Amino acid sequence: MGIIFDLDQTLIDTRAAEDLRRARKWKQVYDMIPNLSPYNGILPLLEELRMRRVPMCIVTSSPSSYCKR
Repeated sequence: MGIIFDLDQTLIDTRAAEDLRRARKWKQVYDMIPNLSPYNGILPLLEELRMRRVPMCIVTSSPSSYCKR
């Protein structure tokens, strides 16, 4: 068994970049990434799942280069 997470608005609060994402202005979105943050509790959850060796993956309709950043 594993867990699949959506990236935007599930793991990371990306509301500030929403309009740019919709307009596909990826360069500007990339510049905003350092200001986007995970939701409260997400990092400890991911660490706990990692420690328990639960397989995880992230899905997104955004470009893979965005997800990797």
